Amino acid sequence: AGSMSLAEAADYVGGSMKGFADNSKDAQFYADLMAKGATLANTSVTELGQALADGSSTAANYGQSAESATVALLRLAEQGDTGSAASTALAAAMKNIYTPTDQAKAAMNGLVEVYDKHTGKARDFNTIINELQAALSGYSDEQRNATLDTIFGIQGLDAYNKMTVTSVETQNMWTEALATASEGMGSAANQYTTMTDNLQGDIDAWGSAVEGFQIAISSGLSPTVREFVQLGTQGVQEITK
Repeated sequence: AGSMSLAEAADYVGGSMKGFADNSKDAQFYADLMAKGATLANTSVTELGQALADGSSTAANYGQSAESATVALLRLAEQGDTGSAASTALAAAMKNIYTPTDQAKAAMNGLVEVYDKHTGKARDFNTIINELQAALSGYSDEQRNATLDTIFGIQGLDAYNKMTVTSVETQNMWTEALATASEGMGSAANQYTTMTDNLQGDIDAWGSAVEGFQIAISSGLSPTVREFVQLGTQGVQEITK
C-alpha cells in the first residue's frame, strides 16, 4: 500500500509492535493503521509508518494506545509535521504534559486533569490537548501565551499549536475510520488490490510468480541438478582426456 520494500515495511510494522508491546494486536493491525491513516490526513504510508514506529515506545510509556497516537500524528501531519519530525514533536509534548515541571504542573492545575483521579492512569493525550484548549479559550492572549509557555517547551508548544488546528469533529471521524481499518481484508490489502488492478500490477504479479518458481526450482531440485551437472562435468573431462 505504501509502495515500499518489504524490509522497510517490516521496520515500521515491527518497530510499532515492539514499541506498544500489545500482544492483542498483530502485524496486520499496524499495517492497516498506517495504510488507513495515510488516506485521512496530509501524509503517506511511509511517513506515518516512520512516525508511528519512532514514537511508539514513548506513547506506550505514557499509557497511550496505537490508535490515539496515530490520531495525534495525523493532527501534526495536517500542519506539515510528518515522519521523524512528527514523532519528535509528539514525544516532546507528551513529556511536557505527563512529566511536567513544578511550574507547569501548577499552571495546569484547575485547567485539565492529566491522570485519572480514581485509577491514577494517564488520560488520553488528544483529550487532554482538547480540554486544555477549551479551558484557555476564556483567557486573554497574554494569559494564554504565558500559561502555554510555562507548560510546554519550544518543541512541545509547537506541537500543541499545530494539533489544536484540527477540529474535534475531524478527530472523531479519524478515530472511527481507524477503528474499522482492519475490517474485511483490511485497509492495506484493499489498497494494494486497488493499486495493482491494472497491467503493471499483472506484470508485477507475473514477475513475482516467476521469481517464486525459480526459488522453488533452486531449493527443491538443486541437489539433483548438481548431481547431473557434476556427472556431465566428469563425462566431458573423460572425453577431453
